[in-house]
Amino acid sequence: MTLLHPPEPARKLSERRGSNASHTYDELDQPAEEVVALAKKIVSNYDTFLLDLDGVLWRGKTALPNAAEAVKYLRFCGKRVFFVSNNSTLSRDQYLEKFEAFDIPAEKEQVFSSSYAASQYVTSLFTGKHDHHKEGPTNPYAPYFLPSGRHEEHSVEHLKERVFVIGQKGLVDEMEEHGVDCLSLDDPDAFTKGLVPNADMLAHLSAQQLGVRAVVVGLDRNFTYLKLAHALRFLQDPSCFFVATNDDASLPSDHDLLLPGAGSIVAAVSTCSGRKPVVLGKPHSTLMDLIKDEVHINPARSIMFGDRIDTDIAFGKRAGLATALVLSGVAGLGQLEEAADAGVRPDYVLKYFGDLLHADKATSDQMHGTAHDEEIEL
Repeated sequence: MTLLHPPEPARKLSERRGSNASHTYDELDQPAEEVVALAKKIVSNYDTFLLDLDGVLWRGKTALPNAAEAVKYLRFCGKRVFFVSNNSTLSRDQYLEKFEAFDIPAEKEQVFSSSYAASQYVTSLFTGKHDHHKEGPTNPYAPYFLPSGRHEEHSVEHLKERVFVIGQKGLVDEMEEHGVDCLSLDDPDAFTKGLVPNADMLAHLSAQQLGVRAVVVGLDRNFTYLKLAHALRFLQDPSCFFVATNDDASLPSDHDLLLPGAGSIVAAVSTCSGRKPVVLGKPHSTLMDLIKDEVHINPARSIMFGDRIDTDIAFGKRAGLATALVLSGVAGLGQLEEAADAGVRPDYVLKYFGDLLHADKATSDQMHGTAHDEEIEL
């Protein structure tokens, strides 16, 4: 692993940061010339860049230093850039709006979110394009997408099967765009579509009665007991599939507070139903199967950037990619020894993803139409 200063002794995240800790990027003090050398090595060695979003390109509603410029620089250099996120609350169209707000160039086909993975998994499941009995080496509950070219071919077909969704509107929108008929208690017409307003009424409801073939669970900031009770009722049918967009236990907020993640909701559904879900997001293999099927990356020339070791770095490692940890999000230097013990130590550590701009300052200046000689400030 390329690290410019030795890490501090490993400690648990809760011991090192606490609930109101400051950002971790203050931990790494790299001389400018070493940052330049590291950036040059990364840009030279890899052709395909997979980027996590929150903690890498932005943090909450705040852009991280030089992130947008670094994406533009990589594209200017002929690199392929894709965006990989466990956040299921946004559709890809909503992600494009966020990219535009941060002045980050992106196309819809370059966004691989867990909401998009859910739409593709469900459509492939219901159209027979998927082998849900095959088990993967890194996630025994994960499906494998069968090679079928781009899954967009199924997006115009409206499926007769229904899916009960626990999640934000972005997840529903993404799935409905691909022809999935969604039932959600957040829908104003939920009760006219067959859902019930009281858990005691669920005795008169069944998955087969409403045509529900799957329960899809993501982050839901309006999660309720009634939603949990509906999910349990549908999952009592053994033919009904249980799908989780991701199993992140927590997520960072704008104020450095950890908030419950989708995994906490998935755990509630799993506990009451006694069922284990198919998990789609990082670090599980399913999302990488989808990426490889759609864009055919070469692992030897690809690198995954992320701010979390347990999801981003593990995701890249399991797929045989190089990995780079940035200290502008969740993880800090104190976790590196723990990561090494778990076999997921990142290959590179940077303060910011935007540090890649230092790989070729002349090209960066040319790209932006500027020329100046000031020293790099870190």
